[in-house]
Amino acid sequence: TSLVDQLQIAQIGGQLGIANNQLETFTESVDVLNVSLGDQFGGVEEITRVIAGLRNVLTDFRTDDVSGDVLKLGNALNFLEAQGAATAPTIAEFVNRISGTAIPLGVTTEEIFGLSTALAELNINPERGATAISSLLIEIARAPDVFAKSLGFSKKETEDFAELVNKDLVGALALVSKTIAEGGDGTKNFAQTLDDIGIGRQGAIEALGKLGGNTELLTLRIKESGVALQATDSVYAEFDKKNNNAAAAVAKLQNSIVNLIASEGAQDAIEGVAKAVTGLVTILGEGLK
Repeated sequence: TSLVDQLQIAQIGGQLGIANNQLETFTESVDVLNVSLGDQFGGVEEITRVIAGLRNVLTDFRTDDVSGDVLKLGNALNFLEAQGAATAPTIAEFVNRISGTAIPLGVTTEEIFGLSTALAELNINPERGATAISSLLIEIARAPDVFAKSLGFSKKETEDFAELVNKDLVGALALVSKTIAEGGDGTKNFAQTLDDIGIGRQGAIEALGKLGGNTELLTLRIKESGVALQATDSVYAEFDKKNNNAAAAVAKLQNSIVNLIASEGAQDAIEGVAKAVTGLVTILGEGLK
């Protein structure tokens, strides 16, 4: 990562509220993420804004250790994309879109990452899918009895569902999705219920249908997220791999040259040489007259 890009990381970090006394370690951590994942996000500016933005919204995960937080978030993105078809930018987009609704409802960061990864792997459009999932989480939490009735649950099943909603909202969402995927007469009123409560039917049915047929995947990704969000081994392994290849060697050489030229000492030397050459040209010009 060039000196110019490192300065940009610090500048963006300051704009996003990173305290002055943590800007140096924040910059060092994002530097690691930029080498590991920056090419997928389109460069240093985007990955800095994405990671800092996620940390801001994931309030249950955020600690006083800014550097540690961003490394763990990057670690989770790097690890989870290696497990299946989801890419780090798509996972991050789902997390960003879902977390604003899910966190206030008591959904944890590891559940959001696991859910986001599963949705991305199931090839669900982030904008439409995240909107549908966010709306479903809100409405399931607000009126579990309405969903239970539309799915044809018995009185006992309705009571159990309401208890599940209070304890595990994502688990309740998974149960709804599994019931929808299995179909049957009990779900015939569900589409009308979605219309009645103002949720886009198409996006919700697609998301629930795909999740319902892959609840084991959802459970696995949530479990993996919980582990990855507490570690940094995956992102550092990626950093070491990309920081020690031929392309990295060329980039380091280029950055060293640029940094040297940009240094104060080099600028003074260049200015001195320029003045000397200018003086010599002037003398030669006078002698030729």
